[in-house]
Amino acid sequence: MGKNILNLKKGLLIFIVTAFILTSVLAMAEGGKLDAKCEDGCKNRTDVEIDVNPIGAINFTDRVVYFLDHTSNPEEGNWITLGNPCEGRRVQLPQPINFTYSGPKYKEYGGVSATLFKAEDENYTITYPSTLDYLSHPIYLPEENVTMSFHGESGLEGDVEIYLIKVSSDCASGLFDAFKAGDIENLDNLFHCNVEEGDYKKYCAELGNNGDLLDYDLGPLDAGEYCIVMMQENEDCSLTALSATALVVTEYELCVDSPSSIVKGEDLDISIEDLMGAPEKSNCTYAAALIRDQAYRANIEIDSNGTKNGTSVIINDVDLIEEFDINSSNYRSKLTRNELQTEIQTLIGEGNGSLAIGEVGQESLSITAFDLPVGDYYLFVGAYSPENGLAGLTQLEVEIK
Repeated sequence: MGKNILNLKKGLLIFIVTAFILTSVLAMAEGGKLDAKCEDGCKNRTDVEIDVNPIGAINFTDRVVYFLDHTSNPEEGNWITLGNPCEGRRVQLPQPINFTYSGPKYKEYGGVSATLFKAEDENYTITYPSTLDYLSHPIYLPEENVTMSFHGESGLEGDVEIYLIKVSSDCASGLFDAFKAGDIENLDNLFHCNVEEGDYKKYCAELGNNGDLLDYDLGPLDAGEYCIVMMQENEDCSLTALSATALVVTEYELCVDSPSSIVKGEDLDISIEDLMGAPEKSNCTYAAALIRDQAYRANIEIDSNGTKNGTSVIINDVDLIEEFDINSSNYRSKLTRNELQTEIQTLIGEGNGSLAIGEVGQESLSITAFDLPVGDYYLFVGAYSPENGLAGLTQLEVEIK
């Protein structure tokens, strides 16, 4: 049970680390000109020329990294979409997805300076596109080829590098530790100390017309959670981060039996029918979450006064740092099944849904739904194993009448 609960927790930890990185390095200066340094002999420059205007930059000791802005434009918003391996294995994303940062626009920390190119009194907001290609995310199996497309703004051109990183709890917690200790000044060391050589691949491609890269084939991948990062090297040896996204490859296909509707006042009973291809499914922990469609959203707000203790990460009105005690040293500690269930229920919100986490090998779950209002719901069911982490994932729709 302990390892399975840690696998459930890993996804939360990875998201928390991402949010922590954002709050630690988002910053601002009066203009967009920063010194650029690199290890291959390029001279430092303060007249950086980039064809497309970045929204911010981080100045490490070995590199300057610029970041492109993202807009709600599905065709030129600088977003990555993933190919469709199977229509029945896509999961609905929250809608809408909004990210808002309000805080200092310039910061120095751990030998790094960071800049957000916004006016001092202006918040930074990103809204994820709401068109069909962006509304759901595929779940891949190991034998399926992963394809991606980048929908960039028309001014982009040239060669790009695509990093495919297999994310582990060791990688996430290593980055977290580095940021807490302020040991982040060298980008190359930060990456290679926390991402093992066998856990990432690098691909080279060229942007086509209008700054796009369409249907690029990354090939089949082993089971795991991955992050895709697109980078471009500039003439002055600085880098521009074009975009990033995450994807999941599950070891097996999860088949679940659940009613498509229940009457208000009833609980929802779920049966695990099969974990197709798994030699043994009795060592898995199964978890299910029922979330009302009207409440299935992601409003992410980062507020900061420039200090760690004065920073809050709020998701749907829940302060993530306070709720999970992220500032303390206990973020690695094991959560019991009941504790994890309570924390996730807090994120979902009372009256917006419910969840159930079974014991190891328990293939029947019952979600407490008697107090939920009438309406349409998304049902997410996952299988977690000590060997494979997220071994299977599926999504269904349920109506409470």
